[in-house]
Amino acid sequence: MNIFKKLFGKTEIQKELASDNFVKQVLEGICCKNKGYTIYLTQERYYLVDLDRFERWLKSDFTDSKQYINEFFDCSHFAFQLLVSANNWCPGIALFWISITKEDGTKHAMNLLIDKHGDAWLVEPQTDEIKKFDRRWGVNLIIK
Repeated sequence: MNIFKKLFGKTEIQKELASDNFVKQVLEGICCKNKGYTIYLTQERYYLVDLDRFERWLKSDFTDSKQYINEFFDCSHFAFQLLVSANNWCPGIALFWISITKEDGTKHAMNLLIDKHGDAWLVEPQTDEIKKFDRRWGVNLIIK
């Protein structure tokens, strides 16, 4: 039995197709606090997946097990690695690389998932922690 079937039951990922306009509206809605944000979308359509399904996949991903190396494999590299891994699992998934400014003024790279309900979730690729997007953190850059 293939390992994917063993872990998740079936190989088909339940997903819904969304246009880049829908995705951009969600992203602009979370960026509303900042005036100087930039969004780069490279696709015309994205797949929205169930949050529970994404969490199950995330547990099987090894990005969080990589060693942090300042400047050479830091938060930006973790976020990029998770983006690549997720796209191998579900090509076109509505998962993005983002740069945020926290309340204390520090910048941090993470991932942002838009689920099948159009809700935005911050994903910390170094720990696999997922939490609802907090508008108190300013988004500077979103790339996909």
